[in-house]
Amino acid sequence: MKKKTVPILIVLMLVSMLLVANFTFANSSSSAQTPSYATTQTADDDTKEQVKNEESEATEANEQSESVENTEKQAEVQEPSYTGSVMVSNPEPKDLSTLAKISKEEAANVVMSSYPSANIKSIKLENENGFLVYGVILDNGQEVKVDAGTAKILHVEDADSESENIQEEMENE
Repeated sequence: MKKKTVPILIVLMLVSMLLVANFTFANSSSSAQTPSYATTQTADDDTKEQVKNEESEATEANEQSESVENTEKQAEVQEPSYTGSVMVSNPEPKDLSTLAKISKEEAANVVMSSYPSANIKSIKLENENGFLVYGVILDNGQEVKVDAGTAKILHVEDADSESENIQEEMENE
């Protein structure tokens, strides 16, 4: 019986050595590797980070574009410059009448009280230098700018001077 016991002991020792070796190898390699669920999570995090970067780049590009547009608008400041009481937001609303504090009739009455011998040819709401005004064109060739909030006359100019300025700009280009 001793002959059979020795080989069994050797086999048991070899099996136990293999198990210990596998266990040690498995522990040392598992600390070097990340579990598969962690790898998936890292990939998801990388994708989320990439999407955030793309979104921030798109936002930055939009802000630069808006900055250029605002700079261009500032360069287009209308002359003469004057300020009104009702500011027009950027982008400009489609219906400026929602911002006006006075009606067209009130603006017309203010102009007619200052120019009783003239007749009104046209009247319209305008965004002038970022402020809401009524542009009232008279038959005497003048254009009167009326604040759409206070009904005060802000400026008077020749109505034809604006079209002359546009023609001069077109000739210079």
